Amino acid sequence: MYKLLSSCLLGIALVTLLPTSAVYAQDDFVDEVQTSHQIVILDVPQDGTLTVAKAIAELGEKVSLYPQTWFAERIDEMGFAADGILDRRVELSALMDEYNIDVILFTQYSSSRELYRVTFIPRDAKQEPKTFDLESPDGEGMSRGNAVIIRKRLVSYFEPSSEKPDETPTDLPDPNALREEALKNKEKEKDAGPKGIAEITAGFRLIEPTIIIITADSEQIDSLAITLGSAPGFALQADLFPMKFSEDQEPAAQAFGLSLNYSQVFKKLNLRPSAGVAPDAADVIPTPVGLSFLDFEISAFYNLAVTQGAQVASIRPKGTFRLQRFASSQDVLEFQSFRIISLALGLDAIFPLGSTGASLLSSVELAPFSNLAPLPNEDIGTMRYAYTTSGMLGLAYNFLPNVGARFTYNFDHTRLLFEKFTPDPANPTAQTSPKGTFSASGILLGVTYIY
Repeated sequence: MYKLLSSCLLGIALVTLLPTSAVYAQDDFVDEVQTSHQIVILDVPQDGTLTVAKAIAELGEKVSLYPQTWFAERIDEMGFAADGILDRRVELSALMDEYNIDVILFTQYSSSRELYRVTFIPRDAKQEPKTFDLESPDGEGMSRGNAVIIRKRLVSYFEPSSEKPDETPTDLPDPNALREEALKNKEKEKDAGPKGIAEITAGFRLIEPTIIIITADSEQIDSLAITLGSAPGFALQADLFPMKFSEDQEPAAQAFGLSLNYSQVFKKLNLRPSAGVAPDAADVIPTPVGLSFLDFEISAFYNLAVTQGAQVASIRPKGTFRLQRFASSQDVLEFQSFRIISLALGLDAIFPLGSTGASLLSSVELAPFSNLAPLPNEDIGTMRYAYTTSGMLGLAYNFLPNVGARFTYNFDHTRLLFEKFTPDPANPTAQTSPKGTFSASGILLGVTYIY
């Protein structure tokens, strides 16, 4: 709080700018026999040192002013520790006696309350400091008017009978009061900000899922390709940190977490009968048909905070259970619903982009074994093996401590191998052992709330 050696520039500026009548001495401090009051002015916050010194210097030969730089040199000559010396009144009194200092003018500033707290510290260690507050509206700093009030208070301090104080101090004379108040305000700001317990995103989803099955003999049995096209929908995401309910944990600290992701898109298609359907049977194919794609994930991860200078990145190894369903609202000969269940291992990474409030998001997952089954008729096909790779790249930006926006691009790719597959349920003997792929790529644009 009292780091007296932190600034020397203002004291040097005072020596340069004050008129000679100010008697702003350096090493040639005034002898005890002189009648002027010896005053040390410690640096005034908000660049107000010169303003205060000029106002006090108008008292002329009644005062002799000394800057903070001179005071710091005297502390060093005495062999005292500068940090906290204003609280060590015995040492401070000895120093003031040695160099004939009558009073030390110490000023603090509270930006939250927009006021200065001015303290006159006397030479006598048994005498209490004199403290009073001055308003500084709109954060304008030390005004000429406040400096004049300080001068008048000094006159009253040295000559109590000459004039009475303009106001009575409302607070106890405690030089540590503003520091304690600042710490409390900082705690309040911390409590008002996000605790990092949950991060929830809701937004618009646009995705294009496609399944392609290539038969062993494409000349005899037609391949199957079904795509939903670019379909709109919605998405909900939530990252939860159940172990972060402790008040002493920071949002970026290492912690176990759970992640939930749910998205669904919808679209209507006008399906057409295949070449094998008689013209008079075309009415069995409803048009349009509502198609949908559902993607649900639940992951357990461990958040690792990686510090690089002032930036804190997050690396999250995770395990994921995933369910995807590609379905139609009605049974159609040319279309059968599919379901994929996967267990995946992955890694998420969050990298802050400097102090912009934006972060780069990335993710990769690998499911060595995925289970795909046609729905609703299990006898349409049996899967032998499938694996899925997926990833995400995006950008997050917090325009408020608790609120932000998110944009991501996601992609999934599943490789399919079937023991048997019946593309035409009306002809169950026409089976093949095909290969295939299932892919789903799209974007998410959402709003994030951090609790």
